[in-house]
Amino acid sequence: LVVMIFLQEFLNSDGQGITLFVLLRAQHNQSMIRPEYMAEAVQVRVFNFLSFDQFCGGFCQANEPVRQFYNGLRALEGNVSLDFQQRINLSYPTSEIFFTKFSLLPNFFGVELDEDGKTPTYVSLVALIFRAEKHPSWTTEMVKQWELSVDEYFTRSYDQQRVEVNVLSAAIVEQEILRAGKSLQPFLVVGFIIMCTFCTTTTTVSSIVTYNHKATFNKVVLSVTACILPFMACGTALGAIFLAGVTYSPILCITPFLVLAISVDDAFLMVHAWNRIERCHHKSTQTRAEKIRSFQVCVETGPAIAISAFTNILAFAIGAASSPPEIQIFCIGNAACIFMDMCYQREFIGGKGEDRVFLRHSIRNALQLQEASRLKEAVQGVLRWYTGLIADVRCSLVAVLCWAVFVGGAAAVSRILSFQLFFLSTLLQIDHFRSQYMVPSYTPATVVVTKPGNLSDPKNVRDLLAMKDAFEKLPNAIGSESTKFFLSDYVNYKNAMQEELGDDPTAATLEAFLRWPEYSFWRGFVKQSNTTTETSDVSQFMFVTGFHGDHLASWHERGRLLNRWRAEVDRFSGRFNLSVFSEDGFYVDILEAIPTVTWQSGLATFACVVIICALFINHPATVVFVAMAIFATCIGVFGYMSLFGVTLDPVVMAISIMCIGFSVDIPAHVSFHYHASRAHAAKQSTCSTIASRSSTNQPIFRLQGTICSVGFPVIQAGVSTILCALPLAFVPLYMAQVRFSHFFPAKCVTAALL
Repeated sequence: LVVMIFLQEFLNSDGQGITLFVLLRAQHNQSMIRPEYMAEAVQVRVFNFLSFDQFCGGFCQANEPVRQFYNGLRALEGNVSLDFQQRINLSYPTSEIFFTKFSLLPNFFGVELDEDGKTPTYVSLVALIFRAEKHPSWTTEMVKQWELSVDEYFTRSYDQQRVEVNVLSAAIVEQEILRAGKSLQPFLVVGFIIMCTFCTTTTTVSSIVTYNHKATFNKVVLSVTACILPFMACGTALGAIFLAGVTYSPILCITPFLVLAISVDDAFLMVHAWNRIERCHHKSTQTRAEKIRSFQVCVETGPAIAISAFTNILAFAIGAASSPPEIQIFCIGNAACIFMDMCYQREFIGGKGEDRVFLRHSIRNALQLQEASRLKEAVQGVLRWYTGLIADVRCSLVAVLCWAVFVGGAAAVSRILSFQLFFLSTLLQIDHFRSQYMVPSYTPATVVVTKPGNLSDPKNVRDLLAMKDAFEKLPNAIGSESTKFFLSDYVNYKNAMQEELGDDPTAATLEAFLRWPEYSFWRGFVKQSNTTTETSDVSQFMFVTGFHGDHLASWHERGRLLNRWRAEVDRFSGRFNLSVFSEDGFYVDILEAIPTVTWQSGLATFACVVIICALFINHPATVVFVAMAIFATCIGVFGYMSLFGVTLDPVVMAISIMCIGFSVDIPAHVSFHYHASRAHAAKQSTCSTIASRSSTNQPIFRLQGTICSVGFPVIQAGVSTILCALPLAFVPLYMAQVRFSHFFPAKCVTAALL
């Protein structure tokens, strides 16, 4: 981000200007350097140039090598004399026409050479670059619309029978991300309908079977409300933070699913608490019930919900203070939405007036009561078997072995970034072309020199040239033939002018140099000061040098190369104050930050759950076990995904942070109810219709009481969340499938662990 600011300051722009790539590829894998194909490439350049030359500034001649190469082809076709052919040398990577040299590296890719190693015989891809500084009168929307209009023309109006034209820019990428996100909406609607149906059915059936209630429409309304509340909370909270000045980010589209995963646990816990408490007080007067039920629901479920909510809020608050900008927005949105959801749940489900929904409709038929009693005994048998199983040491050993495997998987997780993570469009093909042809052939490093010093001082000039040579000697550097360094031409020009026109001091100035037609393109590389003295003509300049290698198709290798550039920049920054810019630098930095941000988020959640649990649960061992459960869940999710080949990328990182968030929910509920079961045992009371009263304080009986209180709501909420995300598994989009594959193990693993 800092490097981008330096580059914008150099370009005299107050924001991102135009940067657009037009990739030309011959149909049927023909070579692009055939005359008819090159003619079309020049026509594409001219079409864009008609409007582009009005604001291109110092970058108007970026595609001049394509036109010059085409002119050379035409000239050689019409004249076969040896003397003429010697004046036109169409070699790669540097061509020459009438003593004017130009580099083909930024424009020609996938090049195959003749036996002489210089003459190109096949070119797979021709890239046209359209770049312009941002004018103060431009708005961001104007820049986007210009770039999108170019893409729309070539997509809908241009005849691509001979040459395939693909356009790439930041605006096009953003549009495709939004389009991919919108493509998920129908599947999410289907998932939400499935979720509501499941929740309504299970809530009604459990009320009839477990609590001897009759089915009422109120229960349907309450179940649907429990599913809708997270989205209501997100709408309110996100609207509030946007009004407060937080900018929108596409990553916030994930937030409703995080809140949904947390909210349904809490909502169904409160619903079943209402049922149990109503069962306990079915002999109480209506007046007494109205006074105490809401209070008892809050007493039984409030601390567990508060532990879950405040742990997530605090963890995301810490993440917002220590994360990159995009993840910072994600954390702020999550914290605000979770807080608002907690308030909505207390008002809509936990409020005193809500007990009207649970009007007693007991089943009085003796036969039905007998059937319910048999069902209760069967469930008690299953409960005793299950608690005995999870209390067995052998079961714990199996869990430890599984987690050892998951730890190995988490340690071996790799990082990657690809357009395949986000798109269902032709951008996937562009990404393939870029990775296969462009990046391995020519990866440019743009170096901005903000303190060049006195260019009339020979020693200073030698030091600047030595700096350029140092970059050209780095590993994987192409060399001087890929470098655009204005000072080399300027020094040669000054020496020539001083010899020929020594009496005219203005002939060797920078402005005179830039007025020459063959040197005018250097205006885009030089920033002049306002003074007219020769020693202050250049206040800043930038130069470009290229690197190559098949291994650069890997993001990891690009990161290593970028770090080498930065190390070289640091070596000369004390003298010239350098900064280096790469088109991939922003994404490389994200990949470098992913492991740190991920483990920091997990550590913050781990610390927060210890602090919050300690406030609500006065039992150190319980607090430790909750923290261990959350840690094990995080490791389990990463290990599970790694073993199935999922890499660590921005999508996985965001969804993993989300999984860490809702993995807090189940441990919070289980731990608090297990801790509270001590009080129930001391009073020889229980509100469960399944667990029997017992005066014993043995862990096995406390565990049975805990599962009776939270087991079914946890299963109900977990399955409903998985069902909501289930349709995403059928979308051929990476971020949709990863979202489902994270939901499933996070919910299942957490529930199984506890």
